[in-house]
Amino acid sequence: MPTWPVKRLSYSDFLTYLSLILMAGTLAAAVAKCVFIFPPYMLSPAPSADKTGALDSLIVPSVASGICVLLSCGRDLRFGMARALPLALCALTVAAGAAALKLGNTYDALNYVPPAVFFAAFAAIATVARVLIFRRGTGARKGFIAAVVCALPAALISLGAIAAVLSGHKLIATLVLLFLPVPFCAASALACAAAVSRRSAIMLMCLPLPVCIFCATRTLNFGGAYGAATVLSVIFTAAAAASVAEDVRKTRKLIKGDTAMANKVISGMGFHHIALKAHNFEESLKFYTEGLGMKPLAGWGEGDGRIQMLDIGDGTILELFAGGSEHAETGRYIHLAFCCDDVDAAFAAAVKAGAKVKTEPATVPLDSKPQPMTLRVAFVYGPSGEELEFFKVVE
Repeated sequence: MPTWPVKRLSYSDFLTYLSLILMAGTLAAAVAKCVFIFPPYMLSPAPSADKTGALDSLIVPSVASGICVLLSCGRDLRFGMARALPLALCALTVAAGAAALKLGNTYDALNYVPPAVFFAAFAAIATVARVLIFRRGTGARKGFIAAVVCALPAALISLGAIAAVLSGHKLIATLVLLFLPVPFCAASALACAAAVSRRSAIMLMCLPLPVCIFCATRTLNFGGAYGAATVLSVIFTAAAAASVAEDVRKTRKLIKGDTAMANKVISGMGFHHIALKAHNFEESLKFYTEGLGMKPLAGWGEGDGRIQMLDIGDGTILELFAGGSEHAETGRYIHLAFCCDDVDAAFAAAVKAGAKVKTEPATVPLDSKPQPMTLRVAFVYGPSGEELEFFKVVE
């Protein structure tokens, strides 16, 4: 079972997450209310006080969450002002929608407010997801497969919308388009979050816009709305397809490069960690964590048998051992560890190549913190006497 870095939540992180939670709650509540106030084509109920006042209770939370997101995310290096401003606008869409329901033609407002809120809510979800999703360590092949799988629902809905508007049956097409905003926005947000490139993410998130525009403007000018939906559906889908095709071309090169560089003798082999035996364990631990910013992953043992794994920052690990000599010249790195798919096969290959055996392959359960884990390890000495470890986390 993999272990995760223990991260101390800073005051800045706390404010960012709090503002995002406030924004998410406001948008979720707005979407829930808009689902009920959006008049289905066949029912077309008359506007009522309940419908026109549906978003009134969310005006203050909408404005508050918009301001909080702008102030907190704008200072967060992961988001920055480029993302903070659109997120704030997404939150303020709810307040703007509530005002629209109170002003002008109420029947038209009941049509164009919900699609705008739907799109804003799912666009915000996609934007935050792309920033917060833990993507480190994902290879080109796995990342591309995930992107394709997540994009399939949006692609199918997009093709369905195009087929509907090009069918020539305006009544059927209208019924189809009227009920697409929520599932289309949700599917596009999923595709956007997993997209390979930022360009493709934007294109995929824009896929539901023709449907949303049609729903919002059909009562004002049905012919114009239908024509715009037809043209924009084709244009946005073609643009998204072209962008994804470019990602496919680039990803194939990456996968080919990964395959070319892969170890042909030991499957899955790669650098995992390097071990250092420290004279003053606490001092070294403080230096590497507080001084150099490494994150604790797993620790076990006591006294001179204490061991702590630290994430250097890119997934590479420094394994800190206690019990080192106080003489500087004997404080040293004690072995080089390689992760691999099959420890026994790697060990056999090394011995066959001339390595001397230190420790035969063995399964080692560890009562580590924050959670126990079991390792499969083996040690050999290389040609110059260097100690090598073959390493795999079993569970």
